[in-house]
Amino acid sequence: MTKCKKCSKLLFFIFRGIRNSHLYFENSTARWRLQSLRDPNKMLDMAEKNPDVLPIGTHNWEAM
Repeated sequence: MTKCKKCSKLLFFIFRGIRNSHLYFENSTARWRLQSLRDPNKMLDMAEKNPDVLPIGTHNWEAM
């Protein structure tokens, strides 16, 4: 388990981007979330609600 230094959330899976974002699994929504580290209010959630589907390849995302 990892704690995000920017948003203070406990994260099970976290992938840091090469710029200013991170990608993690949000347990409360059961979706993968892509979140800006510059502005944590800007985020996208993967449309698929299946934790077994990894965010690799092409997927539909919803602005939150």
